[in-house]
Amino acid sequence: DPVMTIVANDRDGLEAIGSRDELMIADAFMGGSIDFEGDLIAGMAARDHLATRKAMVIAKNHLLPLVKGRAAANKQWIATHYDMDNIQLYAVDRDYGVYTPGIYLDESESLEVGAERKLGTAFEALQLQPGDRVLDVGCGWGGFLRYCSSRGVDSTGITLSQHQREHSLKRLAEDGLEAEVLYQDFFGYEPSHRFDGISLMGVFEDLASYRKVMPRLARWLRPGGRIYADFAASGDRFGITSFVTKHVWPGRFRLVYMPQFIAAASKSGLDVVGIDNVAEFIHEADADSAATFDVADASTWSGPCDVAISIGSSHAFGGPVSMLDRFADLGARNAIVGDGFWMAEPDEWCVEIFGDMPAGLEAVQVGAEEQGWEVLDLDKSSIEEWDTFESGWRKGIRDIGTDSAGMLADEREAEYTRYRGVLGFSWLCARRADEMTR
Repeated sequence: DPVMTIVANDRDGLEAIGSRDELMIADAFMGGSIDFEGDLIAGMAARDHLATRKAMVIAKNHLLPLVKGRAAANKQWIATHYDMDNIQLYAVDRDYGVYTPGIYLDESESLEVGAERKLGTAFEALQLQPGDRVLDVGCGWGGFLRYCSSRGVDSTGITLSQHQREHSLKRLAEDGLEAEVLYQDFFGYEPSHRFDGISLMGVFEDLASYRKVMPRLARWLRPGGRIYADFAASGDRFGITSFVTKHVWPGRFRLVYMPQFIAAASKSGLDVVGIDNVAEFIHEADADSAATFDVADASTWSGPCDVAISIGSSHAFGGPVSMLDRFADLGARNAIVGDGFWMAEPDEWCVEIFGDMPAGLEAVQVGAEEQGWEVLDLDKSSIEEWDTFESGWRKGIRDIGTDSAGMLADEREAEYTRYRGVLGFSWLCARRADEMTR
């Protein structure tokens, strides 16, 4: 017997069913042209056989910023979802109004318990102390601002929802707390000072231009500061359907694509120090069980792995070609690689120091494709980014304060003048081509 039956009430309903288009079927259902009978949840499996993206919806979202400007488009999109007289608060916890999922130990826990544990996890991850400054990007209804302010942290939030801002200020006043809540677009924000911590809860889905977002976050963060982010991720780089775009989250909203996300963070000088994957419930993991560290030769490690990440380490495998081949042997479906290449003709000294490198960015792509990898994104660090990295490295060495450390920093500075503008650094996101997957 079928788990679900679809009933067409009119010609529009028949057309929608025949289209096998998810958005047309959803619109027909909401318009009364079709009905569903039976187990609707089980019937959702049929989505695998439906078209989920509509060209007109995608085109509209790309054209609006061109016509109105990005800032105006962002305001319109955010207001469409969030400026609804705060009706969303009826479905969230009563204490903090946390809109993204809480952290629960079991099914019996309330929304309030899960929300407070989630905010506590973020607070601890940011290592905030009284007197520190925190920025909450997309601060929602101000729950994290109140949590931080009540613990002596100087708190600032930015939002593009007027209704959220008004509610946040009202709750802060009711609780006798202080925080700055700004009606402010992310890309137009220019803080007057740096922050000790920055939180983004359910925000990166709306900030999908990672290569533009990460440098701003890095610039706003003090040296040694931390960023906490939670978001919904997908193995699909365009992981959102036209139904969601039209009826739920309009605009450039999409699920986070981790290979591009991590590569953009690394290129901007941000170190990824921890990733938690939430399947059903999250337990606060013991520090010694959060990751597995193997002391092994990378070129002979037996794996397996789903994603392989190598930042400046291809030499451990005998070069970039051997490294990508080894990643495939380990079963990796995705790879994130940061590695050197020659931007200009190297002299003998450079070759002796750094070894053989691909000649130009195009050679990096060709080398990956020849090893059976599909290149999803390829970029390089600019000279300015190189200068920032090198000066920071030398400063860290000099700060040790010993004569030998000073000599090492001087040697590094002299060497850098020889390979500056010659040695480049590429950033590659790739996945195994289907026909090559091992």
